[in-house]
Amino acid sequence: MGARRRRPVFCSRRGFGRKGERLAAIALRVSYPPVLVARLVLEAVVDVPKKAVGDLVRNPEKILDARLRADPRPRDRCEVIECIDTDEHYAPRHDAARHDIGIEYELILRDRLEAIDIPYEHEDQLRIRGFAKTPDVLLTIPIGFLPAESNARRELSVVNWIDSKAMFGAPAVYHNEHRQQLLAYVNRLGAGAVVYWFGFANELQDVDRDILLLSRWPDPGTLFWPDATPVV
Repeated sequence: MGARRRRPVFCSRRGFGRKGERLAAIALRVSYPPVLVARLVLEAVVDVPKKAVGDLVRNPEKILDARLRADPRPRDRCEVIECIDTDEHYAPRHDAARHDIGIEYELILRDRLEAIDIPYEHEDQLRIRGFAKTPDVLLTIPIGFLPAESNARRELSVVNWIDSKAMFGAPAVYHNEHRQQLLAYVNRLGAGAVVYWFGFANELQDVDRDILLLSRWPDPGTLFWPDATPVV
């Protein structure tokens, strides 16, 4: 189970997308956030450090069209601006709101754990201990989750950590943005769970056996301590 980043389906050796297809159209066709499509193109064809790509997305006027023509299918900065203008979730203007919502749902996750006396450490505590990258919570005691009957994986899953995602889990975003991060947690901490608070695509239910996907906090009677007694 490697953590290698999957090559986007719209990227080939002949460039990004089909001949004459604009970046925003590619994003619509493959159900991928337009800004993330633009970032992938910039990372591939603009000769700047990866961290500088974020600055180009925030300030597209700095993009030199000549650099974008390095793509086998030449483009210009107007296509990047179009992606920014049409993206309702990942555009820079939404960063602050998305961050605030993410924090809100992380706190909801903590509240749910504390309400039923499940001990854990949150990411700030883990960083103090020297963890470079951490899930939102690391459980002090592993917990067994029994998914709802509608879940394809109707078996007890023991998890060591939980991550909160205040978004819908779309396949493209999961595979290209989240999976590598989550598998890194698995490699260091063992199996875990991710709560996509706004749901996730059915096709993702059993993609990774060590990553349990949830669309809401589990119902009473579906959580168990290591000795198989239910968490009340």
